[in-house]
Amino acid sequence: MSTKPITKVVVVGGSGAAGAPIVEALLSAKKFEVSVLSRNTSNSTFPSGVNVIRTAYDHDALVKAFKGQDAVVSAITTFSVDQQKALIDAAVEAGVKRFLPSEYGVDTSDQSIGQLVPPAGVKNDTVAYLKTKEASGLSWTAVIVGAFFDWVFQMPGVLGWNLPEKSVTLFDGGDVEFEATNVAQIGRSVVAILERPDETANQYVYINSFTTTQNKMLKAFEDISGEKFKVTHAKKEDFSKVAQEKIKSDPGKGAAYVEGGLGAIILIMLNHRGYNEYSKTKGLWNKRLGLPEEKLEDTVKAVLAK
Repeated sequence: MSTKPITKVVVVGGSGAAGAPIVEALLSAKKFEVSVLSRNTSNSTFPSGVNVIRTAYDHDALVKAFKGQDAVVSAITTFSVDQQKALIDAAVEAGVKRFLPSEYGVDTSDQSIGQLVPPAGVKNDTVAYLKTKEASGLSWTAVIVGAFFDWVFQMPGVLGWNLPEKSVTLFDGGDVEFEATNVAQIGRSVVAILERPDETANQYVYINSFTTTQNKMLKAFEDISGEKFKVTHAKKEDFSKVAQEKIKSDPGKGAAYVEGGLGAIILIMLNHRGYNEYSKTKGLWNKRLGLPEEKLEDTVKAVLAK
């Protein structure tokens, strides 16, 4: 049975690394009435054409904000994903049709991922909670995108790269393949999913811009920039041990927990222990969603141009 089209969409976390390109893509599609949920105390600004809903984030306020919305797209930060059950409960009460949890990373469908990266384990718990709400009329889609690609170069060290210093740390030889997605492709995928509510309901959807390796990236950066990079080598397992020690040393989830969590996230982005190779294990939705093909070299040119 076909569901009604999704036309009214509210984004939670609309100013973040994933949220901002999602909002931009929804606006560009010119098919949706786009709202963004923002805390009363927030100073975030949003593009013209977006309805900004200021709220205190308590249950009654969330229900009021979600009333009349067809879909809620959550793009809250990784270390805040445990707050999503409150969003889901409010969405159910408000009669929302579709909920997209804040995934936008490596494949969290394997419950064992939480042993390496506790925040990723919370994402798995969120989907499990969403499954319990299907009978109430709320469907869900979890969007898996692998490593954010073009965005990460704003932060030296992520994925082993430091562009200002022309240096890179190659892990396990640099030939391990991993999935990578540019942030604009993330936005396009959300639009395509909401345009296909029946086809994408109650499942994980896997997309990327390309599958690559650190060595392929190194060749592209050196060929296009005309400069040699300083290369050091490391083992993922060694870095993983350090990350786990920091996570375990800080049960209060303070600075050490966050630092260790980020380190573990970077490693699984690079396909540590096989958590980011879903183009082989699960299959891509790119063609089904009508997403454009993207190339590593074109993205590297754009990154260097900035």
